[in-house]
Amino acid sequence: MKCKKCVSKLSLYIDDKLPESEKILLEKHLKSCKECFKEYFLLKNVRTSLISLNKQKAGDKFESIIMQKIENNLYAPSHYSTLFQTFKVSLFAAAFLFGVIATFNFFTPSPKNNYDKYDKIAAIDNYVLKGTSASDKITSSLI
Repeated sequence: MKCKKCVSKLSLYIDDKLPESEKILLEKHLKSCKECFKEYFLLKNVRTSLISLNKQKAGDKFESIIMQKIENNLYAPSHYSTLFQTFKVSLFAAAFLFGVIATFNFFTPSPKNNYDKYDKIAAIDNYVLKGTSASDKITSSLI
């Protein structure tokens, strides 16, 4: 028996709820594995300590308080739902922006050749520099 499987069955073993065949395998493993035996010993001590505690009576309103807390938590939004809602909004915004960019790219005519690109740059240059070339502006400011 592997240690993980052994540890997962210790509680059933202590409560005497384990089938006989598994009980024999577990006991055999506990005799050969110090770590699992140590875990068994600790769990057995916890159980013994819990049994020795005095039982306490709950208050008169205990049940109604617990039921109210459960009801409040049922309708409270979880962190996962808030995260999922944020993700949906972000995804919608990204899709919208992609659509806008794709639409503008679709309706903007593409240049027929590489020289048309430079003509657009020249037109912008003319508009920004008000009819003078960039080199004329630079040389005039140096003189």
